[in-house]
Amino acid sequence: MDSTYQQNLKMMDEIKPVLKQLFKMTDNQLKNMTFAKMTGYSDNIIANLFEGISLNYKFTQQQMYQILQSVELNLVKPYSTQAPIEQLYGSRFLQRPLLIME
Repeated sequence: MDSTYQQNLKMMDEIKPVLKQLFKMTDNQLKNMTFAKMTGYSDNIIANLFEGISLNYKFTQQQMYQILQSVELNLVKPYSTQAPIEQLYGSRFLQRPLLIME
């Protein structure tokens, strides 16, 4: 488990059953899944729903919230905060649009 995302274990536990069913994952795959890998699957779910592709799964409100939160934590938050000098120069151009999206 990524030490950066230790506080998000509960979120992962709530999303894993959804991933297991949708992506036909094994228990071993779920056990070894990192937070970053999980957000990739969550992003896939959101992209399919956005495109109107049926996933044949009835999401609860809590599941959708957790899926959206996982993507936001991994894909949006790192770029919407003030970027330290060490970060990529290009992230400066993303700060304002991402803050607007929040």
